[in-house]
Amino acid sequence: MQILYLTNGFPFPLTSGYLRHYYLLRELSRDHDVTLLSLVGPSHREEHVDELRPFTKSIQTFASRTKGQSLPRKIAGRFRSWVEVEPAVREMRTAVARMEQTFDAVFCGKLALPAIEPVADLPLVADMCDAASMRVRLSMRYASLPRRMLLGLEYLRTLRVEKRAIRDARCSVFVSCRDRDTVIGNSGARSTIVP
Repeated sequence: MQILYLTNGFPFPLTSGYLRHYYLLRELSRDHDVTLLSLVGPSHREEHVDELRPFTKSIQTFASRTKGQSLPRKIAGRFRSWVEVEPAVREMRTAVARMEQTFDAVFCGKLALPAIEPVADLPLVADMCDAASMRVRLSMRYASLPRRMLLGLEYLRTLRVEKRAIRDARCSVFVSCRDRDTVIGNSGARSTIVP
C-alpha cells in the first residue's frame, strides 16, 4: 500500500513526545511505502529527518508557529484555528494537493486533519492517541481562574477536533481503552488500541 502519513509533530528525536509515530512508521514501512508530512517546531533539526529516511519513501516538514509557545499563546493560536487554519497546516494541505503520487490510505494526527482535504475520498485512519479533551478537562480542576478560562477554550476546541476526526475516519487508533471510551463512548465507531 501507498500510505500518506501526517503528524502534528516530528517523530524524532525519541524524546520529542511523538515516540508512537516513530514506531508506527517503522512497522508500517515493513510492508508499505510511507510518505511522511510533519509539522515541526523550533527545536527541529534537519538531521532528525535522516533518522526516519529508512522508514519512508519521502519526507516533508512544515514549520509550525504554535510549537514551542507558552500555553496562553498556543491556546490563542488554536482558538484562531476555529476561524482559520494554521499557516503550516495550510502549507501541508497545499503540498498534499500538489502530490502526483496516488495513495491508498491516509494516517493522520488530529491537528493535521485540515491538511487532508485534497484526499478526503481516501480511507482515513485517525490517530487519536489519547483523549486530549479529558486531559484538558482534568487540568481545569487545578488551574487558576485565568488559566481555567484559557483551558476552557482549549477544551471546546479539542472536543471539536476529536468529534470531527471520529466522524471522518474509517478507523481511529487510541493508546488505551480508557481514552477510546472517553472519546467515542458507545457510538459504534470503529477503533483500534495500539498501546
